Amino acid sequence: MLMAPNPDPIRTRSKICCIASADEARMAIAAGADALGLVARMLSGLGPISDTAIAGVTALVPPPVATFLLTSETTVDAIFTYVRAPATTASTAAPSAPMSQRQAEKGSSSTALGCSRGVFTSKLHCLADALGRPLALHLTGGEAADCKAYDALIVLPERIPDALLADKGYDADAIRADLSKRHIGPVIRGRSDRRVKIEHDRTLYKQRNRIERMFGRLKINRAIATRYDQLPNSFPGMVHLATARNWL
Repeated sequence: MLMAPNPDPIRTRSKICCIASADEARMAIAAGADALGLVARMLSGLGPISDTAIAGVTALVPPPVATFLLTSETTVDAIFTYVRAPATTASTAAPSAPMSQRQAEKGSSSTALGCSRGVFTSKLHCLADALGRPLALHLTGGEAADCKAYDALIVLPERIPDALLADKGYDADAIRADLSKRHIGPVIRGRSDRRVKIEHDRTLYKQRNRIERMFGRLKINRAIATRYDQLPNSFPGMVHLATARNWL
């Protein structure tokens, strides 16, 4: 999915990660940071900053400086419950526990591997800004429908976009209704099996090629294109690393 461009001038933005205290947050803001990265509890243990300190940091951060939280929670409900207290601007889900043997054989949402076209594969879903830069990522098995990833992706920036561009995999009445509630125009190509055809802005829809080019840049990395890392606690890390390079 791709957010439609807005008229604001383009400028380089900086994000300083692994903030460990309120003093470090103040130093980063004074240095001109546009966003602060906070690492919470992970599978390996506590992050560099406690939950209480995270709440203190987010309380002192002035707008428009954004705050991002990296957490080991992976479900939408758990992330919302966890983020509600520290009140960060956005969150990134780190992988959950390793898969069991039965999950590996059948494929499941926790393994992010599923049988598609006769082979086990993964599907990477992404929300990007108007420049094709990733804002949110979600990993599922290859058999998962695109529309199922919508709730995990719809992490919007402070400024609400005018439109959201998506291919026909996201052509669902529930998605269109949710975008309308958010006052975002859905520019989504309709499925061929729709009884009532829904037209879309074909000129604006052409801009969706930017997210396809973004996926192409990610897949320059062979580890992502072929998924050498099989476990869900390693593969997303490579994706996040490639995404960070995409922003630089």
